[in-house]
Amino acid sequence: MTTRQPRRGLGRHLAVLAALLFTLGGAPSEAPARADSSACGSQLTWRACGARKRARPLGKKARNDRGWGTRSAKRGWGTHKAKRSKSQGQDTNRSAGKSTTMHLVDGDFMISGPALDAQLRVRAAHAVTRGAGVVVAVVDGGFNLRHPAIADALHPYGYDAIDGDMDAHDMGNGWDDDFDGVTDGGVGHGTFVAGMVRRIAPEASILPIRVRDDEGWGTDDELERGLMVAWALGADVVNISGESTRGLPGRVAALVRKMRKAGIVVVNAAGNSGTLSVSQVARSKDSLIVGAVDGEDRLAPFSNRPAEAQRYFVLAPGVDLHGPVGIGHDESNGYWSGTSFATALVSGAAALVRAAEPRFDALDIMDRITESVDPAWDAHGRMLPYGRINLQQVVTR
Repeated sequence: MTTRQPRRGLGRHLAVLAALLFTLGGAPSEAPARADSSACGSQLTWRACGARKRARPLGKKARNDRGWGTRSAKRGWGTHKAKRSKSQGQDTNRSAGKSTTMHLVDGDFMISGPALDAQLRVRAAHAVTRGAGVVVAVVDGGFNLRHPAIADALHPYGYDAIDGDMDAHDMGNGWDDDFDGVTDGGVGHGTFVAGMVRRIAPEASILPIRVRDDEGWGTDDELERGLMVAWALGADVVNISGESTRGLPGRVAALVRKMRKAGIVVVNAAGNSGTLSVSQVARSKDSLIVGAVDGEDRLAPFSNRPAEAQRYFVLAPGVDLHGPVGIGHDESNGYWSGTSFATALVSGAAALVRAAEPRFDALDIMDRITESVDPAWDAHGRMLPYGRINLQQVVTR
């Protein structure tokens, strides 16, 4: 394989930071303009008005009864606060890992459970590299940054594209803002995704970027800002466990392309509709797209997959994974299923390749991952045209 020129260097970071400041019109901490959340005509609050014909301000401040304090000054985090929420609006990006099985349990976080370890050859890969020195940006929402499974792996900085500050922590507001029957349905999602990344690359640094509210909704503008900040803060791998429900703006696709050319590996979830169509965010040809299999390498019934041959489509376990959730108390764990979490495992794999092969560019890493797979099967036992990642091959091929 021909090795391409890597994209590291101070000049690259300064150039991207300048572009970021130009795009946002100021420092990243400046809050972007938001629609009025108290008017029934607002595109962000139409669900909140409902049959009662009255407006309710979304994102009611949660009581500070969890004992949250100020983060360590060494990490530069401020005091935690209840994050604002909004309902579905136009051009939304939503998490692609809504729960199919989620049972909260107590206990220690399992860095590498026996079943997943055997399926992916995790220990063999860790004998080569554990991802040290690699920054993985988790572009998501619902982060509990206090969870011990991820707290000691966090990047010194983070970003909230919704509130426009550097604090990505979000434990919800106690309201079912989108009236789907689940209160704070997006809380814990980013925590779990970060935990899955760390399960595969335990020595990588996790950069939390909040682009969705506590119900799992966000706009593509917020996604774009989040991606720009991830780039500016030096992300090597970017995990997007989400989908766009109204179409992907050309500027987001162009940004993902620029990131790939700069050497950043972008990994997208295929989506959980069980269809022959991947989500809008994942349709870019400049990123890896990830579907989910179960513990026996059968395609998960909820997993999307491409209708036509797609070079950069790969599968990873995404059924009944165990990891950190952080709902209720900081140490809560649970079982969760979805392509979001399969995507996080592949992002961890990309971090391992980056650490093992520092001169590889994004396409080198994407090629390595898609070529290092074991067979996978559909529900009828037929071999699929794409495979499930094998981490041992990923780092030794």
